Amino acid sequence: MNKIIIKIAKNDKEFVGLKIERNVITVTFPIGYRIEEKIVETPMNDNNTILDIKILMKCLDLTNMDHFEEGVEKFSFSSAFYIIDYYLKYGLYKNRSKQSKLNKNGKINWKKTFNNTEPIYLRGNIIYKDIYTRTPIKEENILTAIQKYCLAISTKIIGWIYGMDPIKTEKINLSTNEMLYHLNKELYSTNEDNKKKFIKEMIHLISGTNTIGILENNEVAIGRYYFDKVWEKLLKKELYLTFKEYNCLPNTYYVDSKNNIIMNKNLYPDMIIKEKDTIIIIDAKYYQLNSLPPSSDICKQLFYSQFIRHRNRKNKIINLFLLPKDLKQEYEYYGYAASEQTKKDERIMTYYIDTKSVLKDNQAIKDLINELL
Repeated sequence: MNKIIIKIAKNDKEFVGLKIERNVITVTFPIGYRIEEKIVETPMNDNNTILDIKILMKCLDLTNMDHFEEGVEKFSFSSAFYIIDYYLKYGLYKNRSKQSKLNKNGKINWKKTFNNTEPIYLRGNIIYKDIYTRTPIKEENILTAIQKYCLAISTKIIGWIYGMDPIKTEKINLSTNEMLYHLNKELYSTNEDNKKKFIKEMIHLISGTNTIGILENNEVAIGRYYFDKVWEKLLKKELYLTFKEYNCLPNTYYVDSKNNIIMNKNLYPDMIIKEKDTIIIIDAKYYQLNSLPPSSDICKQLFYSQFIRHRNRKNKIINLFLLPKDLKQEYEYYGYAASEQTKKDERIMTYYIDTKSVLKDNQAIKDLINELL
């Protein structure tokens, strides 16, 4: 690889993630991420930028099993990092076996000697004329070939972070299922924790990656065109680890002329949490700067609050819009959204939240909710 382009998405439809096109790597960060846009030559020596890239890749891993758009590959960055780190520390995986041979140098294999040779009795002593010995052998086996295959995939995508050129490997003569069979067989036969972890990461990479597509194509894209799904998932993951989720699924329906009720699908608010006597309804919006939720989203949030208020008359209801922005602090109050005749306690409070904080550790969302509570 010769050139690395670091850029920030300018709108909500722009691709976020990693693109490799022959000798050019483009890393696109989400809207509002605090990083310098630049073009650098490989190898990259900027540790801060490398850390930011790893933060982005970790977040993309969270949606690794989600639906992916056409032209975008599924890939486990965490597994690829582990596979390269293991190789740099331990080298190629060797299956250290031992071979028994007759009358050769080496440690005596008494069990095979007892079972397969006849002893000589001399002056009350038992003497074995023919002795089997155990000689250690080291040979590249099928697991080593699979490791090389995984290394070829991993270094093609992230080898440049290590200053490594992609490792070339011959096309492996095994199907995905055959590779997984051999890896699972080895997994259950080894007792070493680091080897178990390494084998699991190879299983994860092979089972969740279009390996052939990545190895054979000159152009590879790993990421999302609709990063709003990742944005919402990141916020939701941290919120539900910290606060209690409140289940609320309003229904809409039709009643025909014969009074038959025809139900529609449930409405799913992005996030609702309940803490003591307060219920907070959150709509996470991944919009470009200076873009705000339209009337349809405002009406939807107001409907949720009315529905919840009707069922929880003694609770305080807080309604929130959260949008990404490059901030020096964790979050920033924009104002509120409302409709005509909206009461003061029904307004939708609108906050910008620092994109980098959300991707890095999500402390911003916890601090904001705690302040509102």
